[in-house]
Amino acid sequence: MIRFEIDDVVVKPKKMKDCYYIKLDRTCRIRVFFEPWKIKPVVRMDHIMLDYYLADIQQFDHMISMDYYHEKFWELYKSMVEQSKMEHFGLTDTSGDEYDFYIGRLEHKELVNELNETTFGKSAKA
Repeated sequence: MIRFEIDDVVVKPKKMKDCYYIKLDRTCRIRVFFEPWKIKPVVRMDHIMLDYYLADIQQFDHMISMDYYHEKFWELYKSMVEQSKMEHFGLTDTSGDEYDFYIGRLEHKELVNELNETTFGKSAKA
C-alpha cells in the first residue's frame, strides 16, 4: 500500500516498474504513507537520489514527509550539502584553499582556459 498526499489532498501516483512518481510544479508539502512499516524508501528528484537529512525529509515508521519549494529547492539542497561538508571537515570560512579542496566551489578560470587551449586549441569565454 502506498498513498501520496500533496497539501493534504490525496493524489494518484504513476507507476513504472517498481517505482512510483508524481510531478511537482508548485511549492507544497508532500507526505507519502506506505506499508510495510519501518522501511526507508529511496527518494529522487530529477533522477537524483536525495539524502533525507540534506533534503529535510522527516521519516516516520509509516510515512515520509517534506516541504518542497518549487523555485528554490535545488539552491537550498546545495547550500545544505555545502554546510554539511563544512561541518564535517571543520571549516569555518569560505576563502581558504581547504574550502576549495574539500568543497570545490571556487572558480578556476585560468586553469579552465589553459585546459581548453591544450585540449581544443581555444580558450573559453569567461
